[in-house]
Amino acid sequence: MGACNARRDESAVRRQAGVALLATFFLGSLVNYAIPVVLADTNPGARVVRIDIKPGDEPTTVTPGRRGVLPVVLYSGATFDAAKVDAKSIRFGATGTEAQPMRTSMEDVDADGRIDLITMFRMQQTGIECGHTMAVLRGRTYDGEDIEGRAVFKTAGCGS
Repeated sequence: MGACNARRDESAVRRQAGVALLATFFLGSLVNYAIPVVLADTNPGARVVRIDIKPGDEPTTVTPGRRGVLPVVLYSGATFDAAKVDAKSIRFGATGTEAQPMRTSMEDVDADGRIDLITMFRMQQTGIECGHTMAVLRGRTYDGEDIEGRAVFKTAGCGS
């Protein structure tokens, strides 16, 4: 069974801190055990945008605690222009509130003819820890529209 056929079992649980979901994912042949994950609260009014952590790294692997820079791409689409996002409003990490980009640039990363926003974050500021499987990017456009993107990854360098 491949990753595409991974089974997922979710159950909503209210935490004292808010409406985060506690989900249990069973990743089939990738791992032979269930991984509990606390998902970040969602912003129901935010536009959902496509992001990619470490573009070109498949499957995406993140090493928590590592010094260095983590690239995250915010893709433009048919109805979304990443150039209209206020880079000062962007936050990225385990809940989407942790790290500010240390620098940004614009480039057509996916060769679709649209300019995408490349953001670079200090890995140690993201709040990503061993066992996390998802990170969140949040921000706002210059027009005041909230945006939110999520990307999945696996952690490395965490022992066995």
